[in-house]
Amino acid sequence: MNLTWVIESRVQGLEADALAAEVARQGMEYRIVRPQFSAEYPNDLLGGENIPIDGDVVFIGSFKLFRHLEKTRNWSPLGWCDFELLSCSTFGKHFHQYMLNREFRILSIAQAIVQESDIYRQFHVGHKLFLRPNSVDKLFTGQLVDINDFEDFLKSITDDHNIDILVSRPQPIEQEWRLFLSNNQIVDGCQYFLNDRFDFQPGFPDEVAEFVSEVFRNCEWRPHPLFVLDICKSKGKLLIVELNSYNCAGLLKCDIGKFVRAASEQARRELAARSVTKHS
Repeated sequence: MNLTWVIESRVQGLEADALAAEVARQGMEYRIVRPQFSAEYPNDLLGGENIPIDGDVVFIGSFKLFRHLEKTRNWSPLGWCDFELLSCSTFGKHFHQYMLNREFRILSIAQAIVQESDIYRQFHVGHKLFLRPNSVDKLFTGQLVDINDFEDFLKSITDDHNIDILVSRPQPIEQEWRLFLSNNQIVDGCQYFLNDRFDFQPGFPDEVAEFVSEVFRNCEWRPHPLFVLDICKSKGKLLIVELNSYNCAGLLKCDIGKFVRAASEQARRELAARSVTKHS
C-alpha cells in the first residue's frame, strides 16, 4: 500500500517543507502542490499531475482545495473533512453542554439583517455581538461586532446573503488550546491564546486532557475518527470553542511527527478495510 501525502504550499499554519520532510522520514511519498483552479485536470494541481485519479492519498492544505479535490479526484481516504458534520449547527447540538457558545442562533446573513433588533435584545453584551460563519471553512474570522456596525459588517463579507452565520453572546476567554484527536486519543496539542493575545506554546495541562476524557465519556458522537478540538478556559471553566478539520487546521506548536503518524495509521486502516470489502 503506497500512501502518498499531497501537501498544499503557501497555506498559513501548515509548513509544507517541514511536513514533507517528516512524511519522507516516516517512509512515505509526498507531493508539494499548488492549485490552478482555472486549468483542466490534471493540470489543475501543479506538482500533483502524475498522481493516479484513484490514488491512495492523504491531503493537507486549504478548505478550498479540499473541496476541489473531492469533486475532481477519487483519492482515498483524501481526508476527514465533512463540511456538514464540522459545522457549528451540527457539533453545537451534540456537544451542547460543553460549548462556550451554548446559546446561539444560526441564521442566513439576510435573516440576521432583518432580525437585527431581536438578535440584539437576546445576545448583546455592552452593545456587542459575537459572529462567526456556521461552516468550518470560515468566510471570516469569528469576532465581536458592535451593534452599530452590524448590518454594514454583514453586507461587507460577501454578496451571497444566503450564507449561514452563528450569532451568540460574547464570552470571555482567558486561555485556549488546540488539540489534534485520533480515535478518542489526543495526538498532540498546544496553547495558542493567553490573556487577550496569541501565545503559541507546545503542550497542554492535564486538566485539558481530563476535560476531553469527560466530554468523550458523556458524548458518543464524533464527526470523524480524526478531528481537531479547540478548548478554552472561560471564567475559570474549560469549554469547547469549536471543532476543525484534521486536514485543514494550522499545526501551530503541535508535533509534526505525531500528526503525520496518526493520519497515516488511520488512512492505512481505512484503505485496508475497503480492500477487504471490495474483495469479499
